[in-house]
Amino acid sequence: MSSWSSAAIVPLYWLSEKSVLLRGTSVRPAVQRTLARLSDRTGREARRVFDEADAGDLWLDPALLGRMYDERPARPTRRDTRLPAEKAMSRATEVHRSIRRLVPRGARMLELAAGDGRVAMSLSSMGYETVATDLCVPSTLPAIPFLKMDAARLEMEDGSVDGVYSFDAFEHFADPRRVLEESHRVLRPGGVVYASFGPLYHSPHGAHQWFSVDLPYVHMMFDPATLDAFADARGLKRITRNLNYWSLAQYRELFEDALAMGYEIVWKFEKRNIAFADLIMEHAPILKRRVGDFDELVIRSIEFLMRKRS
Repeated sequence: MSSWSSAAIVPLYWLSEKSVLLRGTSVRPAVQRTLARLSDRTGREARRVFDEADAGDLWLDPALLGRMYDERPARPTRRDTRLPAEKAMSRATEVHRSIRRLVPRGARMLELAAGDGRVAMSLSSMGYETVATDLCVPSTLPAIPFLKMDAARLEMEDGSVDGVYSFDAFEHFADPRRVLEESHRVLRPGGVVYASFGPLYHSPHGAHQWFSVDLPYVHMMFDPATLDAFADARGLKRITRNLNYWSLAQYRELFEDALAMGYEIVWKFEKRNIAFADLIMEHAPILKRRVGDFDELVIRSIEFLMRKRS
């Protein structure tokens, strides 16, 4: 692959992900397709090594973990360092820019797994009627309706909202399929579902390990007991188990099922992270033991917009 192709990935990523002006335009899908092609070229050798590898041992030797952790050069992860208010407004803008051609201001929007409700508050300030839901109600309630509710069992009337959205929640939902079914039920005809979520479990930081043992693919290479013991010894948080462990293949099947539910897919982006191709090549046998498809290791997140058919 040419050095130009490799160098183009980062600016194209920032253009696609951080430029809100591209949201909802035909330019962004073209940028995403270009990113996918460049990433595939960058990871071509890693894919070859992985495809040719035989499945190795169940786990790496626990003695290797400390050395790998200490010697691995620091690289950017998906840790979000924005201030809460800045992050909330950015996400609200993502929603608005993504849905504005299909859902007008003033529409009733439902947020799933809303956390502290800041995103719903920010979207409300843009002229939408917002309702926030989560399994836990925040101690300080935002100045919008906030309901304690399971996203898979929405206590709302059929056809009562114009849009449903969520951020970084589908990898936590115990039953993402049921969440889409419930979202479809409460949507009015023509209503939309927008979601952006990740990391997917088999991707480099799929165990959200930037909060813990921040080593790419560590959750795929060492057994859970080893990771817990290492985190305890280093004074780190233990790696989260609050995940559904869904594979990329399961999400791809879910989107096929969504068509039968009565959705049309307006657009869907599978976003890649090939920054750790060297680790894939070095530990291909152990990773091959976990997954059979190279894409599982490099598709880091998914963003989609779907519409309920009238």
